[in-house]
Amino acid sequence: MNAITKEKSLIGAAGVHFVCGELSRRGFITLPTIRNTRGIDIFTISPKGRQIKIQVKTVANHNQWVVPKEDKIHDADNYFFVFVNLRGSLDERPDYYMVTSKFLKDYVKKAFEAWMKTPPKRGKPHSKENPMRIFPIHKKRFENPSYQQTLVKPINLEEFKMDRILEELSS
Repeated sequence: MNAITKEKSLIGAAGVHFVCGELSRRGFITLPTIRNTRGIDIFTISPKGRQIKIQVKTVANHNQWVVPKEDKIHDADNYFFVFVNLRGSLDERPDYYMVTSKFLKDYVKKAFEAWMKTPPKRGKPHSKENPMRIFPIHKKRFENPSYQQTLVKPINLEEFKMDRILEELSS
């Protein structure tokens, strides 16, 4: 089959629908929101009746996702982020990773603090106004002591496989 299109809106929509399919397959009731619902892509109810809100971030073939600034991340107990890697092809199943919004908010805050401490490139100082936030920070960045001190260790995405978290939400 063809490689995935570069159209960002189509990649994002595909990620939402793939996540809805995976949740439905596991007995969750899912409802994708319309695209202008701020911060929530999917409302879902677990098999045990727990209401869950999900924001989906999708890439075509990367292991880093652009995420909201920490002050834009809701930190409710029932709010989660699912990160989808479409792996560049429609022939393979996507990879799914899931984190709580509280975890992501803390991670984004610490990663940005670490970035602010790193020496600027091309002599231009880092700005607190920079809206760019990334999850997870690439392992190469951990060569810089400020990341090692602030974040302790790089993220191993295997620890955040969606299956494990969905099992916890189902019980």
